[in-house]
This record gives sequence, C-alpha cells and structure tokens, in this order.
Amino acid sequence: MNRFASRWLPAWRFSFLLWIIGVVGCGPAPPRREFSIPVATQPTSVNSLVEPFWWGVSVASYQTEEPPAAAGFTTDWDLLSRAGKCAGRDGRVASYSHFPRDLAALKSLGVTHYRFSIEWARVEPRPGQFDEAAIEHYVEMARLLRENGITPVVCLWHFSLPDWLCDFQNPERHGWLNPGAGEAWAGYVRKVVPRLAPYVQLYAPQNEPNAYALGVCFGAFPPGRLMSAAYFDRIILAEAEAFKTAAGIIRSADPDAKIVSVQNIIHWERDPGDLFGQTYSKALEYNHGHLDAIAGTIDYLGFNYYQREVASIAAPLAQASRARAASGGEEVSDSGWLIDPDGLEAEIVDLSRRYGKPLVITENGVDDHGDRKRQLFLIRHLLAVRHARQAGYDVRGYFHWTLMDDYEWMTGYEPRMGLYSVAPGTKALVAKDSAGLYRSLIAANFVDAERGR
Repeated sequence: MNRFASRWLPAWRFSFLLWIIGVVGCGPAPPRREFSIPVATQPTSVNSLVEPFWWGVSVASYQTEEPPAAAGFTTDWDLLSRAGKCAGRDGRVASYSHFPRDLAALKSLGVTHYRFSIEWARVEPRPGQFDEAAIEHYVEMARLLRENGITPVVCLWHFSLPDWLCDFQNPERHGWLNPGAGEAWAGYVRKVVPRLAPYVQLYAPQNEPNAYALGVCFGAFPPGRLMSAAYFDRIILAEAEAFKTAAGIIRSADPDAKIVSVQNIIHWERDPGDLFGQTYSKALEYNHGHLDAIAGTIDYLGFNYYQREVASIAAPLAQASRARAASGGEEVSDSGWLIDPDGLEAEIVDLSRRYGKPLVITENGVDDHGDRKRQLFLIRHLLAVRHARQAGYDVRGYFHWTLMDDYEWMTGYEPRMGLYSVAPGTKALVAKDSAGLYRSLIAANFVDAERGR
C-alpha cells in the first residue's frame, strides 16, 4: 500500500506532477456533495449472485517482513534508506518468520481471502540466481492458507525492486526502465508461478503501478529525485507491458488462473478554480491511464480506495492542515485524508461503466492511532459496497488494509493502519476493537445481509 505523510500523500504527489506539466488549478474545496448511486445499466452477473463474497485483508512483503540484513538480498528501498532519504525498517513486525501467528489472526477474523506479496529480491537476490528456500516459504504460505480455508491472492510486485535493477545515478536505467528489467521480470514470473500453481489461482501482477510511477517522479520513491511528466509516462508504459507479460505467463502455467488488477483510485473533486477542467482531467488520467492499457488482460478489476481529494495544486496544503486537526472529527483520517464512502460508490459506478469488469476493493483502510474512527469507517464503506451491489453493480469482494500495524514507506511505523497491533518483544498480534467488529461483519455477511444469503 502507498503513503507519504501516511499514505505518502497521493494527492500531494499528483499535485506536483500537475505543477511540472504546467497545469494550474486553485481555489477552495467544494462542499461535500450528496451522492445518489444510479441503478446499473446492465444486470449484475450471475456469478456475483451465486459466488460467496470475498472477505479479505491485504498486506505487503516489504511492509511486514524482516529487513534483509541476514538474508543476502537488498531492495531499492533499502538503498534509499541507507542514503537517508526515507525511514528505515526494523524487525518489529517480522511476518516472514511469524506467518503461523498471522494465519491464526486470519482464522480468528474469519476472512475468506488473503492478499500478500512476494519479495522479488528475496527469491532472486542476484540476476538469475534463485533462493529455493525463499520460494518454498511463499509456496508453504499459500498451501497453509488453502489448508485452512483461505484463498490466497498473490501479488508479484508491491513497490520494491531488487538492487541489481537499480541505478540511482542514472534514472533512465533505473527500475522498470532498466534495459534488463523486462527479461528479468519474465524470468522471475516464470520461476515462481508454476511453483505456486497447486495452491494459487488468483494473481495480482502489480500493486498500484500508477501510484508508484507518481511516487518516483515526486522523489518520494527510489531513486529519490524529482523527475518529469514524460518520465511518469515512460514508467506507466513499462509497467503496463510488464503486467501483460506476467498475465500471459500466468495463464500459460495455469489456464484456470485469474488476473486481478490493483490500482490506486482517488475520488477526485473538480476545483471551482479549474476553469477549463485541465487539472481535473489530469487527475482522472491518474486513475485510468494504466488501467486503460491493461484492462483487456484482467479478469477482476481490483482497486484500492482511501480518500476523496480536490484536483488542485493546493491539495498538499489542505491535506497538511487537515492532518493537524485530524483528531477533531470523524471525516478526516489522522494523516488528513478526506473520508468519503460516497466516493467509493461513485468510483464503483465509474469503473463498472468504463471497463465492464467484476470489481474487487483490494485495499480500504484508515490511519487511526486510537482505533476510534476505524469501526465507523468499516461500517460506512461496507454500507457503500452493499448499496452498490443492491443497485446491480458487480462487486465481488472487499479487502481491508491491513492486518497489523506495519511499515508505511516514507513515514516508517508512525501510521496505524492495522486491525492488530504488534506487541514489542513478543511480536504477538493484539486485536484492536476494529478487528472484533470486522469479524462480526464477516460472520454476518454484512454486504448481503438484506438479501438473506
């Protein structure tokens, strides 16, 4: 999951990109509108009426696993941390060695699905040299999940890249733009997917490629320097080609496998000062650009939804101001995001009509240190999902971000996104009140309660 000042401020980074493009739109935020969801123009597919709803949580390897000090690999984020440009990690969560602990929490919650990622650098610490024990570890995770009635959803890349694809001095050869990245990616996917195939049929090739590209251009992601709008476009193109390559390899290895996108979607409001709508149009391109390129390869359109934001270069100042006053109301997260369940319904409508794919909310959560807002946040967003399904929109599942408090990229361990906290020393997971609520909502099949199923 993404974050700058908790979720690494997607609006802030996007505003910067608009600035370097030269598109300016300023003005006060519009008042929150009342949203009325229209009835779907096409009926919900038979599958979504018959198949059980997917109740899940999502995590990421780099955000929960131990640092690689003793494991013989390094990622681009480790290099960025060593350069003093981002918060460093420690071993406080330790999910790699404590997966049985995490599995027990998943079983307690009663989730049906678990989305986790594989650390590419861990399984391929050197080009073409694979760590068989690390691969087997992830395979065993998938096996144990299946054995306990939980469907694994495997993300093959969640923001971190092996150090051998990095070139901080020459960004034109860094990461997805490295001349060897395409071939290396294909080799990695060909190596791990057949091993996972006995237990995994749901794959997310990439996590939030649009947010990653913007983070790189803003300098919040490796290589940690400001880049141009043209560089953003090049990363999006490279990511889209990599996504399609992975989808082809996955389907060749297992024709029954399904491909899930994981896109960052912000509910953008148009700024009254944006007279010609240019800023708003660019904001919508952020939501849709990568999806437009890969939509033909996916079976499920997965998207991560956290907030509403005004498409304006004034957004960073507004969000920072909200963060300072966040404890004063339920409508703003601790990091200043505008909490807007109506925005989730609006995005369900937009994505359904634009792409015609079954939808899955692959991340939804809130930075809430006191666990005071998370319970209402859960109920209101799940009511939005229920409302959308009742209107005929094909929403197959909901994944909460995240299982436990974790490392949140530029801001380290300060944000509190988890249903569980991690006890110092013992590393035991301690359930928050919101975990109990989510357990109850799952048990009641909350999104379909009024249908009697």
